[in-house]
Amino acid sequence: MKLAYCSHCGMPVEFDTRRRTFTMDYEGRRYAYSARQAVCKRCGSDATYPPYQEEAGIAFNNAVRDSEGLVSLDVVREIPKRYAIGKRPLSRVLGLGEHTYSQLMNGQTPSKEHSLLIQRVYDDPLYYRSLLETGKDLVGQSSYERSMRALEAYLRNDYSNAYRLYELARIFVFKAGGDITKTALQKLVYYTQGFSAAMLGTRCVDTTPRAWAMGPVYGQLWFEYDSSVTGYFAYHEGEDCPSPFTAEEDEIIDAVWQSFGCYSGSALSKMTHKETPWLAARRRGNACEGESSSESIRQEDMDSFFKGVVERYSMVDATDISRYADAAFQESLL
Repeated sequence: MKLAYCSHCGMPVEFDTRRRTFTMDYEGRRYAYSARQAVCKRCGSDATYPPYQEEAGIAFNNAVRDSEGLVSLDVVREIPKRYAIGKRPLSRVLGLGEHTYSQLMNGQTPSKEHSLLIQRVYDDPLYYRSLLETGKDLVGQSSYERSMRALEAYLRNDYSNAYRLYELARIFVFKAGGDITKTALQKLVYYTQGFSAAMLGTRCVDTTPRAWAMGPVYGQLWFEYDSSVTGYFAYHEGEDCPSPFTAEEDEIIDAVWQSFGCYSGSALSKMTHKETPWLAARRRGNACEGESSSESIRQEDMDSFFKGVVERYSMVDATDISRYADAAFQESLL
């Protein structure tokens, strides 16, 4: 259960979320910005919730930058994700100091010159390609190849479904320190896809799972797991590799890992066996218990089911996913 600190009550409390417009004076000017605010359920006073404080800080930072005509912090943080390159290699590609991009991502205000450079890299992928080619020897072969693959995928209409599927799997493999079974990985991807659609309105991956006997499975990922995922993890282990997902999608991914990552593949399979998307696909395929099936799990069934879960468990943000994980595990034991 997430808690905020209420200074009026003098204790951690449950809270509601409100979006508000704030104003702040800075260097003789007043700036307005919008951010979420935690409100104590006990007394109705504003409460302190660190993630919302961080959000407010970013919003204020962007308000100042917008007024000064500087590149936004959102754009600064998006570039490493879009082009799949670490902060230090990116600094070298852009001709900046070794730690400059890390400092910029932490909120440091860029100079006008740096701002124009970063905005151009964001707006013009072909310009970034020329910089990457020129700086190839400065970043190392693995970083160069990884960034070039991401760039090519972006130029082919953002990130392809397959690319995002493998990147999502890589993130979970990384979070697990490489110690994760194929079955568990499949279910984490499935829950991420379901909750991202229900809570954000868009699926973080668009690949359709199938109703195998062990639960939802992405066949392409299953058959290529050993060479394409664990190998990919080992290849990039220790590198500063950002995900291609949005900040909101990253929150869902983190919450799914925190909520479901503690369960074995077998336990996760049993949870999905109680859920209507998998059950409906098994019925359509006339599959008996334990019998193989290639029947697809319909996206509309997933959307309906996970939206119902979000409503039933009164989920406001990604951390609330844990409510369902706990209940689903208990249900699977019956």
